Amino acid sequence: MATPSPERTASDAQEAEWRAREGERLLVVGIGASAGGLEALERFLRQVPPDSGLAYVVVQHLSPEHESSLADILARATQLPVELASEGKRIERDHVYVIPPAAGLVVERGALRLVPFDHRGARLLVNAFLTSLAEDQRENAVGVVLSGTGSDGALGIAAVKRHGGRTFAQAAGDARYESMPAAAIATGMVEQVLPAEEIPAALVKLAAERRHHPPESARGEAEGLRQALETVGRTTGHDFSRYKRTTILRRLHRRMAATGLGSVREYAALLEGDADETRFLAEDLTINVTSFFRDDGPFQVLEQVVIPDLLKRRRAEGVRLWVPACSSGEEAYSLAILFCERGDELPRPPQIQVFATDIDASALAEARRGQYTSVVERQVSAERLARFFTRRGDSYSVTRPLRDLCIFTEHDLVRDPPFSRMDLVSCRNLLIYLEPALQKRVIELLHYALRPGGYLLLGKAEMIDAQELELFEVVDKTERVFRRREVDRRPAILPPGRRALPLELAAPSRRGDPEVRSAADRSRSIVLEEYAPPSVVVDARGEIRYYWGTKLAFFLPPRAGAPSTNLMHVARRELRVELSAALHNAARQAKPVTYKDVVVEAEGVQRRLNIVVRPLPPSERDPDELFLVVFEELQSVPIAHGTPLDAPTLERHRQLQRDLESTQERLQVTIEELENANEALRSSNEQLQAMNEEMHSANEELQTSQEELQSVNEELNTLNAELNKKVDELELLYGDIQNLFQSTQIATIFLDRQSRIARFTPAATAVFRLADGDVGRPLSDFAARFDAQGVPQEVATVLETLAPVERTVGLVDEKRSFLMRMNPYRTPSNVIAGVVVSFIDITQLKETEAALRRAVEERERAEQSLRDEDRRKDQFLAVLSHELRNPLAPILSSLHVLEHATADTGAAAKAHEIIARQVGYLARLVDDLLDATRIANGKLQVERRPLDLRELARRTAEDHRVSFTTREVALEVALPDEPVWVEGDATRLAQVIGNVLQNAAKFTPGGGSVRLSLEAADPVAVLRVRDTGVGVDPAMIPRLFQPFSQADTTLDRRLGGLGLGLALVKGLVETHGGTIALSSGGKGMGTEVIVRLPLMAAPARVEVAPAAAPPRPRRILVIEDNIDAAESLRLALEMEGHEVAVAHDGPHGIRRARELTPEVVLCDIGLPEMDGYAVARALRHEPGLRNTLLIALTGYALPDDHRRAVEAGFDAHLTKPTTVEGVQEAIDRAPPPASPGGGAPP
Repeated sequence: MATPSPERTASDAQEAEWRAREGERLLVVGIGASAGGLEALERFLRQVPPDSGLAYVVVQHLSPEHESSLADILARATQLPVELASEGKRIERDHVYVIPPAAGLVVERGALRLVPFDHRGARLLVNAFLTSLAEDQRENAVGVVLSGTGSDGALGIAAVKRHGGRTFAQAAGDARYESMPAAAIATGMVEQVLPAEEIPAALVKLAAERRHHPPESARGEAEGLRQALETVGRTTGHDFSRYKRTTILRRLHRRMAATGLGSVREYAALLEGDADETRFLAEDLTINVTSFFRDDGPFQVLEQVVIPDLLKRRRAEGVRLWVPACSSGEEAYSLAILFCERGDELPRPPQIQVFATDIDASALAEARRGQYTSVVERQVSAERLARFFTRRGDSYSVTRPLRDLCIFTEHDLVRDPPFSRMDLVSCRNLLIYLEPALQKRVIELLHYALRPGGYLLLGKAEMIDAQELELFEVVDKTERVFRRREVDRRPAILPPGRRALPLELAAPSRRGDPEVRSAADRSRSIVLEEYAPPSVVVDARGEIRYYWGTKLAFFLPPRAGAPSTNLMHVARRELRVELSAALHNAARQAKPVTYKDVVVEAEGVQRRLNIVVRPLPPSERDPDELFLVVFEELQSVPIAHGTPLDAPTLERHRQLQRDLESTQERLQVTIEELENANEALRSSNEQLQAMNEEMHSANEELQTSQEELQSVNEELNTLNAELNKKVDELELLYGDIQNLFQSTQIATIFLDRQSRIARFTPAATAVFRLADGDVGRPLSDFAARFDAQGVPQEVATVLETLAPVERTVGLVDEKRSFLMRMNPYRTPSNVIAGVVVSFIDITQLKETEAALRRAVEERERAEQSLRDEDRRKDQFLAVLSHELRNPLAPILSSLHVLEHATADTGAAAKAHEIIARQVGYLARLVDDLLDATRIANGKLQVERRPLDLRELARRTAEDHRVSFTTREVALEVALPDEPVWVEGDATRLAQVIGNVLQNAAKFTPGGGSVRLSLEAADPVAVLRVRDTGVGVDPAMIPRLFQPFSQADTTLDRRLGGLGLGLALVKGLVETHGGTIALSSGGKGMGTEVIVRLPLMAAPARVEVAPAAAPPRPRRILVIEDNIDAAESLRLALEMEGHEVAVAHDGPHGIRRARELTPEVVLCDIGLPEMDGYAVARALRHEPGLRNTLLIALTGYALPDDHRRAVEAGFDAHLTKPTTVEGVQEAIDRAPPPASPGGGAPP
């Protein structure tokens, strides 16, 4: 059995001692903050005086992974010492303690304790600290909540308030983040809401008022206290008038300090018109201090002695427990846990019922919720925590089985009838707050509530006095455990209903001092015995209750025979008539009666006295009718012994004496007859009294039955209230479930263990054909809209293995998919009661998955295409390098021949031919690259004119015949007799035919043949080039029209090429609105290329271009940073008859232009220091050069480059490499200069 985990190590006696010294104890201020709290803390501490006499503990949410400089920052804002909290550090006044990172902080017996930091759960450090501060410091705890997000601190503030502490919160408008202070204020437990910098002044004022209460008269204080309690009684219905005066005044002074009032009367007047303050006072008076397994000792006695005895004796009937003043329910749950644990040891444990009552409705609501902060971890063992509690975020809730054992209801132990037939009553630490008379009454009530042999548990500071021990026997004196005795005594059960409050409370007196009380008693005894007249107290029947006076024996002498306490029996015979008459008249008239000058002879002396009988008022302790009989003695007359009388006188005296004796004898006979009559009456009265006692006994039995019935009725009302509350909760829960079912789009079916439908959501009708009346029928009775053959077996599997099952199903008649998921249905008691089958519509998810797969596939294809393009790019660069280097070798060799051969030899001419051919090859290579780029960017421009495709094909074939002859390939040309007219650019179409013929020549081995044919097949002209060459793999054909693609990818580059030919041809043909196709039977089967172009009607006439005029010499300036290129161009132009000057950079060129005023400027774009665009703009600003022809010579050949050249001021744009003919053509297109230029170049 796990050992109970006590909340505190201090006993109740120590707590009582702490409370007695609360005026001397230190006020500890716990300050909680989070986001925005640093600024609020600095403002707070700047206003704290260095001698406030308070201690401050700062709990701020800090990162557990980094060192904190919070203490250093706060130290700069205050004169108080600021230090990090450490384990076991005693809290001192006028100090500030700051929580360290990665640790929690609590208070135990005035010292700080560090607790492990929980990285997994919510970090509610402020709640934990304030709760521990409240439990440890009670009335000396102060809780302050500053800026922060979330609700941390709200539960801690409530704990401080419940334990009698003071509470403050930062005003919402003053906090940077108001969530934390707003949550604290929402609890209704915050006393003052102030800006951060105003809270210290309120705290200092609070401390000062605790130390110095203003003087107030005892009478004024008593009157104010009476008024205050009457107001609380009228407002709340609870009578606190019999609480101990010191307790009430202590709570009253706390509220007076909070409201700033100086006297009890002023505070009582405030309560008359302030309902909120009345509620605050009532909450303070209901002292809610409790915890789980509070104090180890009593629970050990219960566990080892009491509970085994009750479980053994009440096995059949069940065990009933009552916890009066249960507060928030911890003690009730603790007792239930103990009984559950010991009951587990029995084969058939009895039923347990715990009745927990209190007058505080808010505390009962908290008890019913059964939800407690993480402080419960320190009060309950780990084993009990796992079994009886469920963790929910930062708190713990009692399990449903434990909750069902406890019934919580509002009940006033003093006002309401007690419960009955209880086996154990735990009433700990309630009696210490009550006056002795009320304590005695409560003890009698608890005796009545217990069954024979029932147990009573009191607090450590509470004890049963000797008189009350008639009702209880001691089981354990140390732990205050008692057992009910069977005595013939009935408690004075208080009637239900509200009673009027007493008019005044007894003011404190010095009668409590033992020394003073002893002196008073002794003095009173001496006065009564020596100086008071002889007196007796008798009841209405004359029975003596009390007597005093040393001379009482003169009137009540002892007599032989059986002793008697009846006044008529023990009084002197001479006094009986007067005594009887006086008692009778005093009882009848209800006022004092005096019989004067009564004479009695005693011890030879005639004593004269007055007999006074005074009725006594009844008291609560002795309600019988009593009378005080006082014998007031007058001056006595002694019997004379003088001179003898004469005979007549003596005879007369004797006669009178005989007459008196005779009269006295007759009177005595009459008295005796009267006594006999009285005795007969007494006998009758005794019989009547016996009958009355029987009737009283019967009335008591009836009253007992009525009280038991009333107690049973109270229990029934309690059970009914609990049941109604549960019904309300169930109705609310049912409404929530219905709304959830209506609003959720998830089809869900609840099955019992026999696969019968218990409940289903409306969305389930989309999967099964269900109606509201189908609840209770087996699921197999219904047709599903999907393939449900395996559903019964899957349900059985879930019930057997308790493991979830899920699979995807599709509706037969709709294109919808669902994820069917089966889970075991677990009750709150963890019992498997069936299966929950849910169908989650994943149609959109499936479609999204399909779209995602398509996107992934497209991306993979794109990535593959990019990889292919990248591979082709690498291949192209390798091929381009090869193709650019190949012509350089014959050019270099030819240059070597030119250097060593004479001008008239054939070798020189051959070298010139080779250089020209290779340069032409390089130019075509660059042109192909440029054309491919233009086509790809859509920038290729064509000049469409009517042309004869037949004539163009013939000329192009003749131009390339040399290539065929060189390769020993036969070229056959088959053209129609009539012209074939198309609209197109002659240069570009010649490029198309030439490229196709070049490919045929390259890929046809020697001895093969190529046939070029043309025909007009309206509406298109069909051009065919068929060879007998190496052929193409059909799989490769689609790729041949892509840039940089070639059928031959080996290192054998004898055939050369960049793989741009067919791509370029395809772009040019499509630009002309035509199509191109390639076919091949495979490797070695030859290839055929077919080009189709739209036909047009024959034009009316064909313009013949005029013969070109010979070029006119011009004055030319060449600006080129490449010296070789500049010199070679100068020489070539001079050979054409032009005057040429050269500059190698922009500034030099501008100076030369100013000097020479050239007609034409050939300027490179990529010049150092100053590019060609800047040179053109500068020349255009020169007045004498505005008509100069500016021609750009550049390797930048994109359309955007041409646009930029025009914008800079160039008249023409020539792409390198260019020929002298190209330059001359550009010059010839320019208009002649407006005026002659300057001098010749140097």
